[in-house]
Amino acid sequence: MGPQLPSQLPHSKRRKLPHEKLHVSALPRSTRYSKSLMHREQLTFLTMTPFTDFLITSSSDGVVKFWKKVSEGIEFVKEFRAHSGEIMSVSVSADGRSFATAGADKSIKIFDVSTFDLLAAITTEYIPRAICWIHKRGASQPLLAISDEVNHTIQIYDGTGDKQAPIHTISRLHRGVVHLMAFNNAYDCVISADQDGMLEYWSPSNNYEKPDNVFEFKSSTNLYEFKKAKVMPASLTVSPTGAQVAISSFPDRKIRIFDFPTGKLYRTYDESLQTLEEMQQAGTALQKLEDVEFGRRIGAERELETPALRNKANIIFDETGHFIIYGSMLGTKVLNTYTNRVVKVYVAMAASNNPLLQESEARDPILFATGIESQVLYVYK
Repeated sequence: MGPQLPSQLPHSKRRKLPHEKLHVSALPRSTRYSKSLMHREQLTFLTMTPFTDFLITSSSDGVVKFWKKVSEGIEFVKEFRAHSGEIMSVSVSADGRSFATAGADKSIKIFDVSTFDLLAAITTEYIPRAICWIHKRGASQPLLAISDEVNHTIQIYDGTGDKQAPIHTISRLHRGVVHLMAFNNAYDCVISADQDGMLEYWSPSNNYEKPDNVFEFKSSTNLYEFKKAKVMPASLTVSPTGAQVAISSFPDRKIRIFDFPTGKLYRTYDESLQTLEEMQQAGTALQKLEDVEFGRRIGAERELETPALRNKANIIFDETGHFIIYGSMLGTKVLNTYTNRVVKVYVAMAASNNPLLQESEARDPILFATGIESQVLYVYK
């Protein structure tokens, strides 16, 4: 006789994030926007600066606007005509003190965030593709990495803008055009992605090579995931603690979350149009839409696949690193990556005039969002 069979299978316990209600309460309460603000042309980048609490918005006509986070919302501070054409990329430093823009006009503009002043301009011989501050908080010399629109090199510049020529060139790391870069302050490490789907780790403190505080062999990681799937990373975001990195990709429209030091895949979320259509038909979507409205939104989603918009949709982490926030067909989703559950969806509908909704707590949590080909900045509180 073998062992006795159990009378019933044990119920699997649903994962629960400690203090989840507290974390969710720190997010903006109203799922409808309380205010909208405008640029003349389409918004392309929204950047919230750490520690210094500025919102910096950039639009397709080369305009950059500074807004100061105050106790109840934001206040306009200053506007710059930074570039004569499209802004290709923007970056804020880990300490929140420096902001830079890269333009199709072959120029780099460097701003002091706290004084909202234009400090310096660098003229390049190439059209820049991606830009990234790559120095740690408290570093004596700011460093700025800039990739090329047409080749695989990455140029490193003195972040003060005192020198027009690069101080270092990375030419053997990538084979394809580097279109995304993000700096992880906790590991003093840059993660970069090229259009062939390759990801690389490198550190300015380690001769621009892979640092010793992450995985030893790339073959032991899941960083070849995009190359294998023949998809292109579309956005790179490092969590506030540096423990994780979230990467979206096209055309599969998946969001992948990796453990940063090991490079191992932690979570995958499928936001593909096929999956959305199947959930709509099966009635398993978060919200059942009328067929006409569903078709309209699917059409808007397809616009994201165009080269001009592909790298504009981003993912952000909340301050705890447990939640990711990203745009979707149903609205701006807040997803608990520990429990794999959507906890909130922010939609593009104005909030009511209920004074209880308008009254802000001292914390004043706030979320900024924009839409496809939109000139409008939506503020959720």
